[in-house]
Amino acid sequence: MNIDGSFRLGTLATDAPDLNYGVAPLPSYKEKATQSSFWANGITAKVEGEKLEASKKFLAFLTSDEVMERWIDEVGELPAKEAVATQDKYVNDPLYGPFIEQLPYANAQFYVDETAQRQYVIDAVNEVLLNGVSIEDAYNDFAAKSQKLYDDYWSNK
Repeated sequence: MNIDGSFRLGTLATDAPDLNYGVAPLPSYKEKATQSSFWANGITAKVEGEKLEASKKFLAFLTSDEVMERWIDEVGELPAKEAVATQDKYVNDPLYGPFIEQLPYANAQFYVDETAQRQYVIDAVNEVLLNGVSIEDAYNDFAAKSQKLYDDYWSNK
């Protein structure tokens, strides 16, 4: 089992084209909820002149329906435009469909340092599985490290 985003579909298609697998929505406890990820393209405030005009054209290109469809077909990541993502060909697709099904109740995580936070989770799991640390102690250590990242980040804002 692998818990990941739709962007993993492109990697699997390239790296393991003969892999027989399926995609399903993540289970939930009391109410439907799942994680979601997103990224954005933007133009920084200091861009001016020709670079600004070129940037605007490039963003218009990236956000066109045609390019978003090409992006999902080649990369596997869901389009940013709801109208593109919710086309029948994607909603009814056995791989993309479960990701789209979860979008109405998906929540994104604000990461201060995604690499560090991912490592904290890996370390906590390893502490439990490899070193016999209690789940509660491993979780508390993970939470303290994560909280420090946020505290340090917001103290400078």
